[in-house]
Amino acid sequence: ILLIILISVIIQHGLKSDKQRKKSLEKLRLSEEKFRNLFQDNNDIILMSTLDGVILDVNKKALETYGFKLEDVVGKKSVEFIPEKYQDAMNLLQEVYHQLDDA
Repeated sequence: ILLIILISVIIQHGLKSDKQRKKSLEKLRLSEEKFRNLFQDNNDIILMSTLDGVILDVNKKALETYGFKLEDVVGKKSVEFIPEKYQDAMNLLQEVYHQLDDA
């Protein structure tokens, strides 16, 4: 009888854990959906990049504004899209950044 009670407790715990896991996954899904909608439907240009400037994602507004396709920009460095007339200023900023980073 003690074994049956122990098995019952383990099963009940497993069911509660499964319900909690499913509830947590649903909360995560809703949070990701909310973020994705905020990101994609924003009227401002938004891009996500790594610390060294590699573009991970851009929103629809950025693609519409600049006429790019997502595959044209993801994986490339953001500095590749800076107009040539600003390249000298960008190079100077990068140099200063690296000096500060090394300090």
